[in-house]
Amino acid sequence: MNDERFIEANRTAQVIAVVLVAITLFAASEWLENLPMSDAEATRTWERFHVVGFGVSVAVAFLWSYYFGRIGFRALASGEFPPPGTLVMRRTKVRFGSLARVSGLLSIALAVMMWLLVALMAYAVYLIEYAT
Repeated sequence: MNDERFIEANRTAQVIAVVLVAITLFAASEWLENLPMSDAEATRTWERFHVVGFGVSVAVAFLWSYYFGRIGFRALASGEFPPPGTLVMRRTKVRFGSLARVSGLLSIALAVMMWLLVALMAYAVYLIEYAT
């Protein structure tokens, strides 16, 4: 008897990924085309870039940790990974039992690790700005 189960690829997840990549590339190309030429303007631009980059990093960390933490807790509750209703980019085999628990715990660990990276970035910004 074959007990394997798969989740088929979701077109919505694929479209979302392509749109996010396209927006990122467009924003980067627009920013690179409009770089100022004088040293004072370049310094202000880089300072703004660092502030905006840190803000975007915190936002991505929040979204990533929420998404992966939610998947991890849902996997622990349902006993299967990926949990029911999860959007996947490609055909994915569903894991059950102890493999599902380990995958759920790893998802939660990824969420926590992302916040630790943000804390390290904030500490680095503090050292650069105030410790010199």
